[in-house]
Amino acid sequence: MAFVNEYIPAEDYDNYGLNNIDRINKGYARKSRSWTIDRERDVYLRHIATPAKAGYSIWCFYWKGTLLYFHQTSPYGSSTLGEDGRRYARSAIEILEFPSILETNRQEIYNDMRDAFLTYGGGGVNSQSNNYINQIEFKDEGGES
Repeated sequence: MAFVNEYIPAEDYDNYGLNNIDRINKGYARKSRSWTIDRERDVYLRHIATPAKAGYSIWCFYWKGTLLYFHQTSPYGSSTLGEDGRRYARSAIEILEFPSILETNRQEIYNDMRDAFLTYGGGGVNSQSNNYINQIEFKDEGGES
């Protein structure tokens, strides 16, 4: 199975503890009712908030039992239209705390996150386009990946 964009079913709020995530992040106006999920791999991507004047958005990425919070910034400006007719957006991802127990899975997690963002496109279930390509770079302690 691959990633899909969907509205979150009511039972998954309990299954994944989403109400707790929303409570923790209650200072932010947005509480997304949709996500990009691959149920077979037990992985999802969810936009939490875009704080005013912060220059980044806050997301969570659930990977096989572990929840990772990260900031997404678009240091290269807005998206651009490519010669192939697709819209390309570049952004940087900074995972706030990467658990040491997952260190050997870092590249696999990055690849899964890139796959999720490709499916998310320009806005997940709310996207009006299927030609939006997110190009993701990861900021690590050692630089970019």
